[in-house]
This record gives sequence, structure tokens and C-alpha cells, in this order.
Amino acid sequence: MPNETARRIGFAGTPAFADRVLHGLLGQGIRPVAVLTAPDARSGRGRKFGTTPVRTSARAERIPVLQPRNLGDAQTYKEISAFELDVLVVVAYGLIVPPRILELPKYGCINLHPSLLPRWRGAAPIERAIMSGDTETGVCVMQMDSGVDTGPLLAIKRLHLDDTMTGDCLRTALASLGINALCHAIKHIDTLEAAPQESDGALYAEKLTDKDQVINWSRSSRIVARQIHALNSAAPAISCIPTGDDALRVRFLKAEYTLGEAVAPPGTVLEAPAGQIEIACGVGKISVLEACVLRGSGRRLSARDLLNGFAGIFRTGNRFGG
Repeated sequence: MPNETARRIGFAGTPAFADRVLHGLLGQGIRPVAVLTAPDARSGRGRKFGTTPVRTSARAERIPVLQPRNLGDAQTYKEISAFELDVLVVVAYGLIVPPRILELPKYGCINLHPSLLPRWRGAAPIERAIMSGDTETGVCVMQMDSGVDTGPLLAIKRLHLDDTMTGDCLRTALASLGINALCHAIKHIDTLEAAPQESDGALYAEKLTDKDQVINWSRSSRIVARQIHALNSAAPAISCIPTGDDALRVRFLKAEYTLGEAVAPPGTVLEAPAGQIEIACGVGKISVLEACVLRGSGRRLSARDLLNGFAGIFRTGNRFGG
């Protein structure tokens, strides 16, 4: 086998997490000969047509890019075959990889998954780990099979979790952790032995929905804070507050929690020290550190700035609901 840097590597990924990993591989001298990423699509408020972070980086690096809508058609199979891959690295790609593509590279397809498999297989492992109060998470490098994150493991790296960790911070930490594990797996793919996943403890990380975003203030402040932290990126935790004939939405991005007895109906803005915003929960209260009011610029603001700009919303006695 030639030197590992001469291996023909393919990379399949789509969002920012995958893009961080791609840059990490490039930084360690592992340059894909081809990149697969999701098709360009409309997104955001204005439904503007945009491309994926991975495609942008691959184009900048002059790496050939494929954007098939699925991997099951003959033309896509022919195009991937032409690259004569030794291994295909899959990181948050978003498309199902069919069996004949899994078997196409010499050493198959390997996946970097941001959880400690078999815990949190599926679409949203980072968010589900935080929301569930896991004290440990990590990354696994997995030899892919036809199941959903069920393949044997080539490498595991662990990371301590606490209640201050946000989804954004955890993504960055796991990407950094995963780059080294993935590089090692790529360089030693011909000698590594894959270990079957344990049968106990398997959990599925369901895809996030609108329901996951809505804050239920009757729950414990610890659970509410975990929800806020887990979802602080693309789909933040949200709650509404009445404003005349309408209801204003607020995205909550960062918070601290205090346990204790309920001191007011859940969702009530409490009297708090100057520059602070506290909201009652079913058990205890949260202190809002950062939030975004969906009015005007909609910028991310600290508690002090929220009070300066939206004092009427966060007035003591006001009550947030669904």
C-alpha cells in the first residue's frame, strides 16, 4: 500500500460540522480527490438559493464536487466509480448511502459520528445528549453498514459534558476531537480491526422538530436550561409573550439555572437584580444570559441589552407561554 497521504480519499458531508472536519483533514495533509455534498437549496427567511459550507470549501480548494440528489441512480454510481476511491469518509452528509456505494471503495465507507455509539444513533445526537443531561459524550469512527449508525467501530474518543455546554460549543469540540481519530483511521485503514457495537444502551436521536423548540416553563429549570443550550444554533428554544393583540416570540440562547421551589407561575418574569432577567420554572428559575427578540434587528443580546431595548417585554410580572 502506498503512503497514506497518497490514498484516494472521498469526502461526503454538508453542514458546518462537516466543513470543520474537512479543513482538519486538509490541515493534516489528507486531501480528498472528490467531495460529495447535498444539492444547493433555498433556505432562510428570504428563501434565497444557497450552497453548503462543504461545497464552498471544496471549490476554494479546487476539489471536484458532486451534488447528487440521491446515491441510488446509475449515473451517480458511474461518477463516483471514476474516482477509484480507497475509502469514502462520511460526516453529516444527510443522504442515505446505498449498499453498492458502501462497497464501492477498496476499504468501504467510514463515518465520523458525534456520539458514543450505540447511544444516540440518528439525526440529532449532539442536541439529544445535552437535552438528556448526559455527563459524557464523544465521537466514534465507524465502518458503515446498511443500518442507521449500526456499523462496527474503528475508534472512540470521549469528552466530559456539563450543564454549561451549548450545542455550538459541543460541535466545535467534537469536530476537533474527531479530526485526529479520523486521520488515524484513514492512515491505518488497512490494519485497523473494527469492533462490533455493544447491543445494550442503544438510543435513537430523533430529528429535531418545531415541538422541540417550544419551552415548557412548567418543567424543571435544569431541563429548560439544557434545552436552551442544546438548541442555541440553527433552531433555538423559543417562547412567546403577549403584546396587545399579538404575541412576540423570543429565542433563548444561553441561561443559568437555579433549583428550588416555584416562586411564581411558570414563565413569569421575576423581580431580579439590576441587569438580570429571571424567569420562573416549575422547579426553580433560570437567569437569561443571551436571547434574541424577533422584532427589529433580531440580534443576539445580553440580558442588560435586552432590558435596555425591550424593558416592556421583560417587565416583572409578565408571563411567557407557548
